[in-house]
Amino acid sequence: MAGSVRGGDFLGRKAEWMIAVRRKQQQHVPQPRVIARPHLWIPGIAPFPKALRPLVIPGSQTFATVGSFNFTVPNHNSLTADARGAGGGGGGVEVHAGSATPGGAGGYSYFNAPTGNVVGYGGSGGPNGYNGAVGASGTGLNGDGNITGGGAAGGVGGYAPGFGGGPAGGSAQGGSGGPGGRAYKTWIEGQLVPLSVITIVVGPGGSPGVSEQISGASGPAYGAAGAVYVSWS
Repeated sequence: MAGSVRGGDFLGRKAEWMIAVRRKQQQHVPQPRVIARPHLWIPGIAPFPKALRPLVIPGSQTFATVGSFNFTVPNHNSLTADARGAGGGGGGVEVHAGSATPGGAGGYSYFNAPTGNVVGYGGSGGPNGYNGAVGASGTGLNGDGNITGGGAAGGVGGYAPGFGGGPAGGSAQGGSGGPGGRAYKTWIEGQLVPLSVITIVVGPGGSPGVSEQISGASGPAYGAAGAVYVSWS
């Protein structure tokens, strides 16, 4: 019949219309955005992301010569510095009071990190005398471990055989110098900046005192110099 609409045609057109409407709606649905955030390396706060970390070559360096040195921080996962103070000098031997002098103090050694100066202080000089008393030990500062007397050895005191009152069977001896102190500390990645420069100082051993002029006597000795040991991995 003219002008009539078949049911199948009507349903087909309705389906096409609904599909067109849905496509139009989908065009207006906001899609999620992916924002790429850069990885930051902030010294002392955030370490390098693993994919960006530079090559680490384990190693060590010993500073055992008296003086001041510059140490360039290498790439590392962890780094340890071990500062050892110098020993004090031995004291002079005497059998008559006031006729000898004590030894000199040992020098300090340090690793001057920006997080704090790691110091091993020197031992005290040995006292002058005849009974072999020992000078005070040096201490450590700002380490994860601080060991009193853990550094370099002190020098022995002057010695004179054949005099009563001493510790060695009738002989006399001046006091030995005290050993230096020790401090050691470990830093992990991000706490020390690679390629930055840190000052290292190695302290001298204490000078010996002067003994009384006694026949057969031996003089006191210098204290051992300090050292700083650095290792990383």
